[in-house]
Amino acid sequence: MTMQLLEQYMLEADRAFAQEDYVRGKSLVEEALALEPDYGDAHNYLGWLYLYHLSNLEKAEEHLKLAIRYKPSCRGAYVHLSTVLTDQGRLEELQTLLPKALAIRGINRVALLVDWGRMQESLGNYRPAVRYYKQAMKASMSNSELDGLRDHIRRCRRKRWIRWI
Repeated sequence: MTMQLLEQYMLEADRAFAQEDYVRGKSLVEEALALEPDYGDAHNYLGWLYLYHLSNLEKAEEHLKLAIRYKPSCRGAYVHLSTVLTDQGRLEELQTLLPKALAIRGINRVALLVDWGRMQESLGNYRPAVRYYKQAMKASMSNSELDGLRDHIRRCRRKRWIRWI
């Protein structure tokens, strides 16, 4: 199967997703996978779709893990899988995933550092959480993102005092 044909399917799916035609986009991605079952980018698209638009975390996780297996440099799959694990409180798995993900060139470091901070915060480790949120601030290039990160830091600092009350 030529890569050009697979990329054409993915471009068409991308256009469909941009127009919020998720049924058509999903169909195109599934057609690409029917031609090439180990096409990591297609698994990443399905994982993203199941996570954010079809609310099926099991299917999302399955496809994101397949994306990482077939294309270990698939940046989006790591970020989305980190979201799945963070939201489900699966912190041990997250601790294994994050160092691998952060080693990938060009990955969204801000999102991963925020997930690492959220993980530390949920464990009651507020100082380490603040350190990760600060690292995310350094990596960020967005003013609105910085505002949200400041809120995370403020919340953790407030929580530190709860122990003393």
